[in-house]
Amino acid sequence: MKNQLSKILTKGVFLVCLTALISCGTIGLTTKQNLISPGQSGDEVINILGTPGNKQFQGKDEAWQYCHTGFSSDLYVIVWLHDGKVTGMKTYNGYVSGPCAKGFRSIDWQDAPDRTVEYRVR
Repeated sequence: MKNQLSKILTKGVFLVCLTALISCGTIGLTTKQNLISPGQSGDEVINILGTPGNKQFQGKDEAWQYCHTGFSSDLYVIVWLHDGKVTGMKTYNGYVSGPCAKGFRSIDWQDAPDRTVEYRVR
């Protein structure tokens, strides 16, 4: 009887710890994405979020996607860059069976944030 109770408690503790670890990973990505600001370089983004799981390009525009598997859904972050500088960011949730990288969306370039073009009078 004690042996069965010990096994049940061990499984329960394992499930609680696993849930906490998965949740912390998603919170970690959420916290890290808050460190991204417009104007930062791609290298700064990589230093904060790591290497993107997916990169898509169109001219001087880039969309870098990151994901992290969560408990009930996966968290996706798109970092938009123009000419190597951050112009904005977008997040979305999704769920795929297996690694979250299987759920990266194809980029709709019309969703890219507006960027400021500076004009100077000479």
